[in-house]
Amino acid sequence: MANEPGESEKAARAAVRPKPVPDGRTIPLAALSAPLRKLLEETPRKEWYQIKAIRASFSETTELALILNALEYLRKVTPDKLLDRVMDGKVEERSFYAAYREIRDQIRILREKCDTLATLSQVEVKAWSDGRGKKRKDAPPAPGGAPEKLRKVP
Repeated sequence: MANEPGESEKAARAAVRPKPVPDGRTIPLAALSAPLRKLLEETPRKEWYQIKAIRASFSETTELALILNALEYLRKVTPDKLLDRVMDGKVEERSFYAAYREIRDQIRILREKCDTLATLSQVEVKAWSDGRGKKRKDAPPAPGGAPEKLRKVP
C-alpha cells in the first residue's frame, strides 16, 4: 500500500523535532515511576504546569499528599452531585456551604500552625512566596453574612 497522506507529515515533523541533548537534565518517560508516567500521559502537555511534585520524607507529608489527591478528586466531582441533592431537598443548603468552608478553614489553620512552627524555629518558609522571593498577600477574609440563596434552574 502506498504512503498515506498523514504519514509524510508525521515523518517530516519527526525529522524537524530536535533530539534531546544527553546532558542529564532530560530522561525518557519510560524511566519514570509508573504513577508519575500515568499522570503525565493522562494530562495534556499544556496543563503540565499544574502538576506539583513533593518529596514525601515524613509520614505527615505522605498523609497530606494522599489527602491532596482526595481533595482534588472531590472538588471536581462533588459540587454538581451535592447541588443536585440540595435542589432535591436531601441536603440542607447551609450544609452545602459549610462543607467547603470547613475545608478552607482547616487548611488555613494548618498553615497558621506551620507559621507558628517556623516562627518558633526562626525559619523562613519560602513555599509561601510568589516564586520571586516576595511573600504572597494573605487570602482575603471570607465575606460575612449568609451566602446567596440557590435557585433551581428550569
